[in-house]
Amino acid sequence: MAQPCPQVLCQLERLGLSPGHSRPQYSTGVLRGEKWKQQKGPAQRRTRALLKEHLWRSLQMELLAHGRSRCNVQPFASSPSARPLLREPLRPRHQYQLTQSDREEVQGYACHGNSHRSAVVGHVQGYVLTWTEDGHGKFRANLAADGQTFTGTAQLDATFSLEFKAHRGEIPEASQEFIVVVCEEESVKCPKSLIQEHLPSLLEHAVHANRPISSEKILQNCPLEPAAQRRLLVLLRALSHPQEVINPQNAVSVLSLADWLKCSNSMLKALASVLPASQVPEALKAAGSEENPTPKSVEWVLQQGLLICDTGAIEALAREKDRFGSLCQPSVLQCLRTLVQEDPDGLRLSRAAFAAITLGLPSKEVHAVLPSRLRFGPGAKNLFLDLHKRGIGPEGAARLEFPCLGLQELDLDLTRCNIRAVGAAALRFPPGLQRLRLILHKCDIGPEGAKALSLPGSLEHLELDLSHCLIGPVGAATLQLPRALRELDLVLLRCGIGARGAKALILPETLQRLRLDLAKCEVGPEGLRGLRLPPRISSLQLDLTMTALGLDSLKAFLLTLPKSLQVLEMNLTGCKVPVAQISNLEQVARQRLSNLTSVSFLA
Repeated sequence: MAQPCPQVLCQLERLGLSPGHSRPQYSTGVLRGEKWKQQKGPAQRRTRALLKEHLWRSLQMELLAHGRSRCNVQPFASSPSARPLLREPLRPRHQYQLTQSDREEVQGYACHGNSHRSAVVGHVQGYVLTWTEDGHGKFRANLAADGQTFTGTAQLDATFSLEFKAHRGEIPEASQEFIVVVCEEESVKCPKSLIQEHLPSLLEHAVHANRPISSEKILQNCPLEPAAQRRLLVLLRALSHPQEVINPQNAVSVLSLADWLKCSNSMLKALASVLPASQVPEALKAAGSEENPTPKSVEWVLQQGLLICDTGAIEALAREKDRFGSLCQPSVLQCLRTLVQEDPDGLRLSRAAFAAITLGLPSKEVHAVLPSRLRFGPGAKNLFLDLHKRGIGPEGAARLEFPCLGLQELDLDLTRCNIRAVGAAALRFPPGLQRLRLILHKCDIGPEGAKALSLPGSLEHLELDLSHCLIGPVGAATLQLPRALRELDLVLLRCGIGARGAKALILPETLQRLRLDLAKCEVGPEGLRGLRLPPRISSLQLDLTMTALGLDSLKAFLLTLPKSLQVLEMNLTGCKVPVAQISNLEQVARQRLSNLTSVSFLA
């Protein structure tokens, strides 16, 4: 049998192929054949490292691909002269460099040999990457469960196919093209693929790769102030490591310069997200000077909405409203419009809207941007949020946010929102709140939700509607009401608390006005007799609709009422009390309660 030439054996050894393979193979780090089996220790490790020199590098990668050998070859051991060639650097016959875009599309190029180059277009879907070349077939690769290994096949033409394996990693610098930008005595070298993805306008000035480009040539028509233009190199460094480069001293200049250079949206968002929202005022101050406190770069980032992007930034500006009130108002409104699009239910909008009004924006302009279900009262002290039948569920209840400071009154309607016990436990109200109207009608919170409901201790006025929530006697016993309440409107319609729940209900002793709805709760005479009312209450409205009570049990209840009562109203519809006996009840009440100024019984 004819001996193959050393050059052919060298290629086969580099690929790790054993002679006689029926199909062409592509391999990185997986060696096959007699030669590999004979290597031990350091020699084996060196060969493994050699074969891993050029791998598929994630979605910016290189592939080694070799076709079928037409030579009639012998085992590796029969050709000692080929063995030393393993020490030479590995040079791939086919090299691919691909880059994934934001839309899961893949673009790049393939190098075949030393000169031929073709365009590559592909697509990523889940764990599968497919791409095609100009005149060089179709490729398909699958990402393994470890997230690092790839296997795939390629059909180069009607008769020629191959298999390959690859790994994630970085492209060797020697195989990349770079763009070099020089500014004064400094220079920055960026991969051409990175520039092409995020700053393609720079490629117009790059006639040859790796040849320096002057910053004056790039910025010759830039309208920004010279101080911002000098941040060009900072911007180029930030393309690869924004967290290490962006700070309050350069954020405004870098963002304005990046936007003028038509930087990609994904990179603009990445650059803006590095700066914490609390440092936005500091960044605006750092961009200005005593001679020019509002340079062109500041106007640019505010006009384009590059810096004020979230609620935290608006709140930070509101804390320095005297300086930034008039300057930032248009940008704040633009930010509010974006937040409304992201949160159409208004679950988290109240913080940003409250900060905008605090910053000095007219409430009429803020309300024009907000959804109609979210409104503020005069001076932004009162907040109204109507989520009636929005079906936000427990997840939506957990996402609800309110202004942390300055809000005094809150009106929140969660009727039929199905928040259940988990959502009730997730509700968080601002500290310092004085008045709260919370409607949980048909929210199915149950006893666990009533127990987990956390209300601000600063409340003085509370309207709590738990009708049709079926909290039961356990929920009534564990319901924690703020101890400093002066006025309470508690609706327990159809909650099934029964006599045991009525006796276990704990009402704050500081109450002066109480409206208690126990309609259809089946409290009965025993529950009514065990109801513990605050000792200094002055006004009582009690709804006992459809409660089985007799005239004697009602008279007994009237004798237990605090003598401080001045107003008494009772709804006895469906309680089986004759209408003729109503006047008798009023007489008993007036005899017992000397301070009564108004008494009413509805039968």
